[in-house]
Amino acid sequence: PIYWLIPRVGTQYIYQFRPNDSTVLGYDTFTVIKTGQHISGKTNVVVSTVSFKGRVDTDVYNIESNGDFSLGIASEHAVDLKGHILPEIIYIWKTFPIRSKKMVVALPPRDSFYASGDHLISSDQCTFVGTEILALPSGKFSTLHARETEIAVETLVTDSLHTYTDTAFVDIWFVPSIGMYTKWNQTEVESGKTVPEANIELVKYSPK
Repeated sequence: PIYWLIPRVGTQYIYQFRPNDSTVLGYDTFTVIKTGQHISGKTNVVVSTVSFKGRVDTDVYNIESNGDFSLGIASEHAVDLKGHILPEIIYIWKTFPIRSKKMVVALPPRDSFYASGDHLISSDQCTFVGTEILALPSGKFSTLHARETEIAVETLVTDSLHTYTDTAFVDIWFVPSIGMYTKWNQTEVESGKTVPEANIELVKYSPK
């Protein structure tokens, strides 16, 4: 079994962030503010603040009972019976199967037409890649590598003889012993050309 360390309140993770379109490094600081929360159907949720260039957002993730990792994607605000918007945010959970090692559908597949008549078919799934050792500025870690693969196939109404395929990859290296991930890499393949999107690495881990 995989034993996750649940971080204590005040634990910080500082990530170095390099977007594809910039040579300037940025830094994200995750600070744990709550654990064991009940959010959007999950019961073991960790809540952190995320500080980046003076902006502060909220990040949530859940450790599943089987050891998998679910990342909360903010969807919309909750609404009461009278239609009033509530401050509570509804999250969609994207699960990375680092323990179950089964292919997981990250988001429901789409097969739809735009108002223009363009046709879009998409799929989004997460898989387990393997166990890897990573040496980073924050230390040397035994990691569990998972990958999200999103494929979008679009046929334009003005060019129905051709389809255009974009494939986006998100690779994440999880470390249960610190209760978080240490590396996050995004790439996209557009019509056969690979384009790096972002590279994020843990540079400092400060447990409480």
